[in-house]
Amino acid sequence: MANKQISTQIAHSGAGRWIWINNQAYLFFSGFAYLGLSTDPGYLDLMREGMRKYGNIFPSSRLGNVQPDIYEQAENLLANITHTEDAAVFSSGFLAAQAALQYAYTHGKLLPAPHLHPSWQLPNVEIPSIDESHWQQDCVKQIHSSHNELCFVLCESVDPLRGRIRDFSWLNQIQQPAVIMIDDSHGIGVLGIAGQGIRSLLPHHPLLQYVIVFSMAKAYSIPCGAICGPKDIVYEIRTQPQFTASTPPSPAGLYAFLHYQPEIAQLHDLLMLNIQQCETALSTMSFLHHQAGLPIFYCDQPHLYTFCLQHQLMLSAFPYPHPSDPLFVRIILNAQHTSADIQQLIDVLQAYSLSS
Repeated sequence: MANKQISTQIAHSGAGRWIWINNQAYLFFSGFAYLGLSTDPGYLDLMREGMRKYGNIFPSSRLGNVQPDIYEQAENLLANITHTEDAAVFSSGFLAAQAALQYAYTHGKLLPAPHLHPSWQLPNVEIPSIDESHWQQDCVKQIHSSHNELCFVLCESVDPLRGRIRDFSWLNQIQQPAVIMIDDSHGIGVLGIAGQGIRSLLPHHPLLQYVIVFSMAKAYSIPCGAICGPKDIVYEIRTQPQFTASTPPSPAGLYAFLHYQPEIAQLHDLLMLNIQQCETALSTMSFLHHQAGLPIFYCDQPHLYTFCLQHQLMLSAFPYPHPSDPLFVRIILNAQHTSADIQQLIDVLQAYSLSS
């Protein structure tokens, strides 16, 4: 199916369990609100409560002489979730990634992974086009040969387009100090025990320092980004203009995040149940590609999108990150889906499998 055959659908509602398009309701198996918080009534109530207490924005710099307590509370919680020493929050994950990238660029040698998100790219830094296993081997060689220069490995925890968790076991081969900077935007809130993210799955290595960077707009559904890592690195990042000269994130969203932690844990459990239900039923369908524990099922048959659309199911289908790029069709689960919703999805996929 050519890219031009996928027409943009104009929604007239938020996107949670359902989405309304042209006065019709579709079960929504798209987007990246993995915990379903973007339309969660309790979460939205807390945002309104946070807005009444702190306002929609904090109209000052993080260098200002007056600071709301909400930022430090959120940063302490994020450091605790990711098992790191410190954290800094930004108004977006893109800005957080740029701040981490700028720090790495001015402190050592960059070793970027193939297919990095645009937020992790600089015009004068070449992104390798080799396959991942060869890149890993090359990283180890370059780290071992860079005795007088600290290496910064730049990579992502999850490939959200194809639904794969990156393998980090190769880090055990490193025998020189290095900093591993990981974009965990699609892992935080999903991977690990209680959604702690990729940090809980990384090898313990005395020579490596981990810096975890992520957007909170995915699982946590708030316009915010964060950098979590060693105290000295986070401290210096706080001196950069990306942190000091940018508007801080909305305090209302962080207020909701702070006060909804028990419910977020429950939603994570529900998401895992939905994933398990799908994994059990769809494991024999060769046109679907999936890694256990992820809410993403990648399909290599674009016609699945229109078939599901005819059955009131909205999948994710668009070229990325450029309009000329290949079309990616994915089924994305969230915690708001009921067991009946998942079964309806399974029934439609089984019907497609029989018809194709």
